Amino acid sequence: TTDFTIGGLVVTDGNIADTGTLAIVPVDGCTIALGSDAGDDFNVGSGKLVVEGDTGRTGIGTATPTELLEVEQSTAGTTTRLKIDNPNNTNAASHSSLFISTGGSSGGDAMINFNNRSTNFCMGMDNTGDVFRICNSSEDLSSNARLTITEAGLCIIGGDVGFGDDMVSPSYALHIAREKNSNWL
Repeated sequence: TTDFTIGGLVVTDGNIADTGTLAIVPVDGCTIALGSDAGDDFNVGSGKLVVEGDTGRTGIGTATPTELLEVEQSTAGTTTRLKIDNPNNTNAASHSSLFISTGGSSGGDAMINFNNRSTNFCMGMDNTGDVFRICNSSEDLSSNARLTITEAGLCIIGGDVGFGDDMVSPSYALHIAREKNSNWL
């Protein structure tokens, strides 16, 4: 092994240690490359930010991402958020957007999944019928549809519908209950 020191930077056996701040500033045309084998990962702060060399998966808050991008926060009493923000308030065209896309009408479904470790819901565009659906399932817009909206604007509700106070479990296909002591529906 060759050991050498430049200022506070120490290189020993292929490992870099720094007693201060290590800054790598690439110039035009320069690439900083890491290996592409398992273990050749870019890791900041023991899992605060990880890019796996072999899979290309990126983890924020996890050292072992299982998806292309995985954001994890496991501190009790905190909210894990992903923020997309356009703070410009001077132009009505200054939008923020989350764009979910598939290869086309013959491809898979573009969807968002919700899971609380016991119940699953998903919503998105079901390409088998070119409709928007909310379903009581995980990653499957073709089963257990609770609400379907067609391109023509037709709304189809799967299951019973309830309006009124505490209408969590309607007893009929259409169940309307008025507020207690009220003349209004």
